[in-house]
Amino acid sequence: MKNKRGVEQPQVIVYVLFVTVLTLAGMYVAFTMLGGVGISFKYQDSNARLNSAAAKMIFTPECFALESQYDDYADINKKHYQVESGTINWNKFSATSQIASSCVSDKSQVFVEIKDIDDTFKDIAWTCPAPLSSDCPEPPNRIAWKGAPRSYFVLINRRDLVNNVYVISKGIMTVRLKA
Repeated sequence: MKNKRGVEQPQVIVYVLFVTVLTLAGMYVAFTMLGGVGISFKYQDSNARLNSAAAKMIFTPECFALESQYDDYADINKKHYQVESGTINWNKFSATSQIASSCVSDKSQVFVEIKDIDDTFKDIAWTCPAPLSSDCPEPPNRIAWKGAPRSYFVLINRRDLVNNVYVISKGIMTVRLKA
């Protein structure tokens, strides 16, 4: 009687070829079936949308950032303008209740509340659904605003009515998105 160790060589080759052909056929069928499935990716990161909306309001003078002007000392007729990023122009913010659509980067509806740290003054503003019209006098129900709000530390430039001077107050800007 002969001592046989393991499997004979031709059987191993046939087994490996069979498994390889079966794996390739399975991959072909899987990719063929998946080729007909429509997959789409949608940008739904609300934190990034909150950040971009808030950044536009805080850093652009067309929205609510404070813009100061100063004279050129070399040419007295020349004026320079400087945006004080992170400082809110309170007069501009409190003068309106509706945020212009140009202040929101991706046409989201935004609800903004700005208040000072001591809670002595606060105001709100919001965007209306497109197209902008006058039939949006009140902000929509606060329950409809999406997820957790995002709060930002800002400086608020406002006129002190007692002393009739501009003062800088520490404040919080809270931003919410429409659901």
